[in-house]
Amino acid sequence: MTGKLIKFEFKSIIKQIGAIWAAVPVVAVFCCIIDYVFNNTDFARNNMHSIGSILQTISGILYVTVFVVLIAVTILIILQRFYKGLLKDEGYLMHTLPVKPWQLITSKGVVAFVVTVVSGIVAFLSIMILVGIGTLPEIFSALADAIRALNQVPEYYLYVFEVILLIVLSIFKSIYQLYASMSIGQLSNTHKVLFSVLSYMGISFVLTTLLVIIMTVLDSAVGYGIAEMFSNMEVFWGGQLIIIAAIVVTAVQLIAFHVISERLLSRKLNLE
Repeated sequence: MTGKLIKFEFKSIIKQIGAIWAAVPVVAVFCCIIDYVFNNTDFARNNMHSIGSILQTISGILYVTVFVVLIAVTILIILQRFYKGLLKDEGYLMHTLPVKPWQLITSKGVVAFVVTVVSGIVAFLSIMILVGIGTLPEIFSALADAIRALNQVPEYYLYVFEVILLIVLSIFKSIYQLYASMSIGQLSNTHKVLFSVLSYMGISFVLTTLLVIIMTVLDSAVGYGIAEMFSNMEVFWGGQLIIIAAIVVTAVQLIAFHVISERLLSRKLNLE
């Protein structure tokens, strides 16, 4: 059933953001064409300089606009699909389905993750288009050099896997922090959106405070002991401890936000 929820969620979201995913690279290509025509043809340089400048400015503004819209719409869709789908009128239907709240939350989270990744890829590709096709050989060359370096020290492939895992967990954690904040915010009978924003700020403040406390402890005598321990380790294993600690901390936050959202939707649901 969770798979069906994810499939339904994908279909709904693609209708909302699919056109923007297509528009961003198209506008990037349009900017490149305008730039090429008015910078690399004698006729354009000699006879239409002012028009070219205007068109280049307009195309640049258009690209920046669709790029910002892509980011804004991605964030808004993540918020909207959870808030309207589970905490407002649509929630009456969703919560009558023969599924558990954790399945509803998971389906929203998985799709939000994919949307975030796809939007990131679209943004990256559009930037590569603007940079120019001529830079692709340099990009491929850099990738080949990186692979050759990894092949010389195969254990560093573990770092690549761990970094990818950390990025995935971090994206999910950020999404679920939004979900937890909205789940807390829906407890209010009025001003639920405001209460959700305040909840998000409160959670962020607590996490930042904990980080400051940890950094302060590490800067104390205990920290010197830890630093000495790291100094006696090989660089590889010292790096492993740091990245594994980051993965564990991120995973714990992700689980905590999921549990908060699930418990509140199971026990304290307050639909409008």
